[in-house]
Amino acid sequence: MLLSAAVVVWLGNEVMSTHLALFVVGCVYVVIAAVVYHCYIKRMIERWRGRLDVVYKVSAMFDTLYLKAMAIIKRFVGDI
Repeated sequence: MLLSAAVVVWLGNEVMSTHLALFVVGCVYVVIAAVVYHCYIKRMIERWRGRLDVVYKVSAMFDTLYLKAMAIIKRFVGDI
């Protein structure tokens, strides 16, 4: 953060506009964040999504088995 502040102050003195310096440094950070997202985080999120899909499928299977078991039990026991 201190390096960012120093770059903003230095660039603000060079171009005589603090607002422009903040805008330029902010744009650099946005570009860095986009590159990091597309190179690393996007793949990690896709792997997590794949794992969650497996969990959802297993959960749906257990839910179906539970409903079928309850229907069988209800058929044998009736409305007691």
